[in-house]
Amino acid sequence: TETLRQQYPYPVGEDQLPTHMVTSNWLLNDRPFTPLEELTLSILDSLLCGTSSSILVKTLMESGLGDAITGGGTSDELLQATFSFGMKGVKPEDVEKVIALVDDTLMNAANEGFDDDDIASKMNTMEFSMREFNTGSFPK
Repeated sequence: TETLRQQYPYPVGEDQLPTHMVTSNWLLNDRPFTPLEELTLSILDSLLCGTSSSILVKTLMESGLGDAITGGGTSDELLQATFSFGMKGVKPEDVEKVIALVDDTLMNAANEGFDDDDIASKMNTMEFSMREFNTGSFPK
């Protein structure tokens, strides 16, 4: 897979230092997901970036390389799902460090896996949400 880099300017306030917003983005599929793949992806997304203690969120925020997290993880509303993650408020000299930290954190998660209790917790949360089936103001 070939990496594509794009850079676009965006406006900031006149009293702000010029910083960058950096996201790494991946296209996840070229065919529709099966229901099992959708569920698996949802659990993985939650483990990676679903809470402030999730591995990607925690690692990037503790790095001090930026001001806030950007890119909300998995976006699967369209046929081709994407995964995006990064930081905003990044100093120009730290852009490459953020990209490397995201890549390294994902590789570590892939190599080390997740704690069984964390996986069970995410599955229980999803099961509760599905059983509750809260549709808001829409009919069930």
